[in-house]
Amino acid sequence: MNFILTQAGKYLLQTTPGVPPALNQFKLSGGYNYVPNDTQTELTGTEHFSGVPSLPSVLPDGVIQYRINLDNSIGDFYFGEVGLYHNGVLVIVGVASQPIQKTQLSSSQSGNQMAISALVTHLGEDVDVFAEIGNSLDNLSAEYTLSVESLPPAAQANPNIRIVPSPDGSGDSLAISAAGRWSITGYTELLGYTQITASSALHLTLNDPFIAPSFPGEIIVQAISGPASGLIRKVASYNSSTKTFTFTIPWSITPSVGTLVQIVKKTGLGNAATTLPDTAITSDDGNSGADWLTLDGFIQYIIANKQNTLSAGANIQIAGNVISATAPEPTLSAGEGISVLGSTITATPITVVTNVTVLSRPLGIVDENRMLRFISTGAKTLEVNPASNHVIGKTYHVSNRSPSGDLTISPLAGMTINPPKGGLLVLEPGDVVSLHVVATNVMDMYGSTKAGA
Repeated sequence: MNFILTQAGKYLLQTTPGVPPALNQFKLSGGYNYVPNDTQTELTGTEHFSGVPSLPSVLPDGVIQYRINLDNSIGDFYFGEVGLYHNGVLVIVGVASQPIQKTQLSSSQSGNQMAISALVTHLGEDVDVFAEIGNSLDNLSAEYTLSVESLPPAAQANPNIRIVPSPDGSGDSLAISAAGRWSITGYTELLGYTQITASSALHLTLNDPFIAPSFPGEIIVQAISGPASGLIRKVASYNSSTKTFTFTIPWSITPSVGTLVQIVKKTGLGNAATTLPDTAITSDDGNSGADWLTLDGFIQYIIANKQNTLSAGANIQIAGNVISATAPEPTLSAGEGISVLGSTITATPITVVTNVTVLSRPLGIVDENRMLRFISTGAKTLEVNPASNHVIGKTYHVSNRSPSGDLTISPLAGMTINPPKGGLLVLEPGDVVSLHVVATNVMDMYGSTKAGA
């Protein structure tokens, strides 16, 4: 089912930033197999049923869910259109490619139950809506797709569950589409979101720096805005100097400049066992040699009566990160960790200082734990998009270190930033602040800013 927001719906969301509006009516009608448009004010087919949808709920990533529940007391009819309304005004239109049957309980049939969800997502200033339909008449059928590159756009996937070969070749994975995005089992480590600054069928140049894959299929990229939204490609290589990903299989729809992409990494090591040469391990009495096993890519040492350590200069690779031993102990980079007897020791993230020379710049999730140090003279702006790109509990640091010119922190539509007491969202030269994500679409600012009038 293809859902869109009408122009009235987009205006309603823009005028209620941070507060999902309650929709107080839905209708099911007989029209189907047409492309809805945002100027519609009513459904095209004969109305079969109407009611009140659930109150809106906010899901992870700031997704707003409106849900229609149809139990087996409702029916019998076929419908192909869904409309959601606010005080009689059509806000969301959904159209199916073929009629959907709704039956009620009777002596001759059990009737079916349905749940129809409209999921409204925010990608920066863009707003989109996707459908999810649960039907008790449906049988679960997970078809096999030859690769993640062969998956259809997530919003068009029917069924929304596919079996695909894992991108790293370690076996089969489940691909599940929801809210216009694919989720691939085993790929849960989010590296971040960024925009495309240049593109071709086999290359994407990124606005922000990322990392190279340490083995084929470790990193996948999914477009989540624009015409290529919901398509996936696995990364073959990365050029850090140009911030460019290269792919083996070309994009069927090339993401355009400005497209927002999601970059995720394989959780764990993949299918290859990691081993160390015998000389890389010494026991605590200085003698070389030890027994060791590799299990599903993790290294387990079996030592009798001795505690073994890595020799200085030796290294072990865990989930793509290299931990090198130095005397007297190994050093972890930010975000890396070691699991010891079921407990995880994780290194504390280090704040990275980034000198900003442009006069206007967006704040993205990749700026987490960075100090954005604005150093150019003249008036400057840091734009903050709504919270679909920000995670509750995360922190950003900003300073105006230019000799002249104020820096304005500018929340875009749908974003709220609470300034310090008596202060403005303006940093004079020398001011430093931290932005803390405290709720969906809400940040608190701490530090020194220009005094209010």
